[in-house]
Amino acid sequence: MHNVLRLAIIGAGASGLIAASEAQHQGLLCTVFDKARRAGGRLASRRSDWGSFNHGAPFLSMPTQAPTPNDPRLQHALSHGLSTLHVSAIHGEKQPAFVPSDSINSLAQLWTQGLTCHFEHTLCELKHDGNNWWLKFSEQLGWLGPFDRVLMTCPPVQALALLSKLPSQYHLCQQLQTMHHAPCWSVRWAPKASPALAAGVFVRDDLQASGIALCIREDLRPQGGGAPRFTLHATAAWSAAHLEESSESVALALMHAAAEALKLPASTESLEAHRWRYGYVSAAAGKAYLRGEHGLFYAGDACLGATAIDAMHSGLAAADALCAELPLTA
Repeated sequence: MHNVLRLAIIGAGASGLIAASEAQHQGLLCTVFDKARRAGGRLASRRSDWGSFNHGAPFLSMPTQAPTPNDPRLQHALSHGLSTLHVSAIHGEKQPAFVPSDSINSLAQLWTQGLTCHFEHTLCELKHDGNNWWLKFSEQLGWLGPFDRVLMTCPPVQALALLSKLPSQYHLCQQLQTMHHAPCWSVRWAPKASPALAAGVFVRDDLQASGIALCIREDLRPQGGGAPRFTLHATAAWSAAHLEESSESVALALMHAAAEALKLPASTESLEAHRWRYGYVSAAAGKAYLRGEHGLFYAGDACLGATAIDAMHSGLAAADALCAELPLTA
């Protein structure tokens, strides 16, 4: 007789979704929880009257420490209408990246197919009773469970806030303390004028000096369409310095900086900013995943590097480790 082993996954970003898909494929019963209203995490898109903005991870860049995406499972996950885009980096170097034909969040929605996902579930406490894991969410009454294993894919600082209350997870917490994210302010800007620029995605030294790490001409990306519009990402240093300012003041400041650097009128049809408190990986663990006690695992971009593909490699590695150690027969 086969047991059905229950895995709770915290976080419906790239790492959590691909881990859930693979673990379920290998026979585990997976349930995904996320505090947001929909899947994706930083694979975030916003639709507007001017077209869509990929204002979280604007494209899928090549991994920083993980191997190239040659795992057939990863290739399959990335095969949904992706185009290859050569991103112009600082000093004119070229880096390959992948851009979905639709919004980048459409990938995350595809990855949820066949999974049991619960959104608007903010984990506030977890406990192990000696046999099973139980989870408590701020939006729900009582405990949810039981689960045989738990995989956390939320930012390290959020995992630490929960796991530091569990003495059994002391060594995992020590590893999580070595991993850090830096913030990133992201701005969606549709100018009144119709700027004529040749490049669709680029990073320039003069923009870096203005506090802008990335400037994307959304309407010129593959299947971008719509009106001329930009997504701007502030540098980690600029974002940290202005972290607690209002979104309105940040949007204006970055729009004026970009307009000056690009020699465009500082005019706008639409202007909005979003604060990503954990936007950049500033210190990674250098391991594919982390293992705690009683079947608690951790995966995410901060395990291997800075990109969504790093996060996916981490999720796959954690899923393989979970499935390899769990007894599948009784």
